[in-house]
Amino acid sequence: MVEAAEKSAGRDEAEEEGEEQIEVEDGEDETMADVDEAIEEMETHTDEPTANAISEPQTLSSIQKACLEFCIALLSQSITRKEYGSPMVCALAVLGVKEDGWKGPKQYPPVLSAVIKVARFMVVQQALELSGPLDDEDEFDSDSAYESDDSSNPAQRRRKGCLQFVQEMMNWFMVRGSHSPMQWMLDLRTYGLKIHYNTTSRGHVEWVGREELLYKSLQFSMAQFRGMVHGLAAESRRLLMDELLFGNSRAAEPIPSVPWDSLRDNPTDERPGWNFLKDHRTRMPVNGERWLFERVGQDAAIRDRFTKRETRSGIDKQEVERYMDRVVAFREKLAVLVHIVEGQPARWPELGSVRHSNTVKGGHRNIFIEDGMVVFVTRYHKGYNVSGDVKIIHRYLPREVGELLVYYMWLVLPFQQRLEAMVWEKEVISSHMWPADPSGRKWTSDRFREALKRESTTGLGQALTIAAYREIAISISRRFLRASTAFRTEEGENNEEWNEENAAAFVADEQAGHTAHVAGMVYARGIIEQAGAVADRRRQFWMLSTDWHWFLGF
Repeated sequence: MVEAAEKSAGRDEAEEEGEEQIEVEDGEDETMADVDEAIEEMETHTDEPTANAISEPQTLSSIQKACLEFCIALLSQSITRKEYGSPMVCALAVLGVKEDGWKGPKQYPPVLSAVIKVARFMVVQQALELSGPLDDEDEFDSDSAYESDDSSNPAQRRRKGCLQFVQEMMNWFMVRGSHSPMQWMLDLRTYGLKIHYNTTSRGHVEWVGREELLYKSLQFSMAQFRGMVHGLAAESRRLLMDELLFGNSRAAEPIPSVPWDSLRDNPTDERPGWNFLKDHRTRMPVNGERWLFERVGQDAAIRDRFTKRETRSGIDKQEVERYMDRVVAFREKLAVLVHIVEGQPARWPELGSVRHSNTVKGGHRNIFIEDGMVVFVTRYHKGYNVSGDVKIIHRYLPREVGELLVYYMWLVLPFQQRLEAMVWEKEVISSHMWPADPSGRKWTSDRFREALKRESTTGLGQALTIAAYREIAISISRRFLRASTAFRTEEGENNEEWNEENAAAFVADEQAGHTAHVAGMVYARGIIEQAGAVADRRRQFWMLSTDWHWFLGF
């Protein structure tokens, strides 16, 4: 493919580029020879793995090093006359082909972004290889891993670090102005994104009457949509109460109620492991750390399910695994339910990063209690790399859904974490609301997409994807909510309707000698307000979420 592309691009300039092409081909032949030699070495090298191979840091094999050097050679090739004189550009052109033509500005920039991201990883890996330990017999030269200086003694030369190699390669062929394939990719991606974000997309939403929505092949009424949401909430509650808290037990005490009026929170407390359940002002009716263990001990039938005398630990591992499967099922339903009822739908990286407790490395938690409501506070924003602006987003849950989350954190989570420590001997317990399963399966966008499709198929009879639900939610909010709280395409869009409705508050701030933004950043800040958040923005998020709750019937 590369040879055919080169011949097509340079047939009429063969004589002018003859000498230059010979040099390029010689370099490529040497690189390919290194790859072939590494493949032969890999096929003949049959060393047995050592017992401690897993604990030692993994190093690249000969074939991996050769492939890495080959990729770096492709990335560092200078484009002198035509872009298609570069094999890398030719390969990228092939990736732009689809069955019925060429990929457009919506499909092709993500392909370039993926290649750019992988190329950056390769540069870092190559820098690590170059800055690795040097054998005693290796010679020193100007291209070695040591910086040159005026001294003639090699032992006095200072060794280059990984960062220096990264900087050299970045300046050499990874930025604009380097006349490399990377410059071509960066320019083309910028051009494609410019077209994409300045071109209106094709419409897919249509309304029949006032209550029935059509989106592509999907069609349902608002009554069906509300029924799906309330059905999911009811099933999640049944799963929590009956199978996780053993609510059907007659021998044990009844499940305590959540004391919403006495729930307190202190967002300024940043101690590791702390959450609103540990606030000394919160008066919970039972101790959640021991309650579910004691409940299991009170009911002989439940106790017998979890015990097995023949085992060393006395615990029936299979029964624990079945219980954990029900925990996983509840968390999947809860993730879909929170995604639908919290207001404007979050992207999964934002929702999946939510922590219920403070951590040393992860920092502040994301779940708080505010005026009897559970609120998710996240800092995720997909445009951070471009704008450098981290937007703090508040999403409030209705009481019916927030209660499920409080029950899970209060009564189920301590029991679940202790089981994981005893059965799987876990030393570190994740503070994420949606951590990896005991089986090791992690939460990804694909997994959440499958959960959303499964629950919507069950409740609505039609499968909703993440992208489809985002458009559907925005369309519903524009039709049924007031203009000031209708969902935006992005959370950061300016809300002119809100500004008009709250003009009096802005005038009061001006009378005090400052703007509304300064008032929110400096004066009379509430304890619930996170660093970087202001009361005005938080009030907007609250109104948006509560209006959405009203529409859903909560």
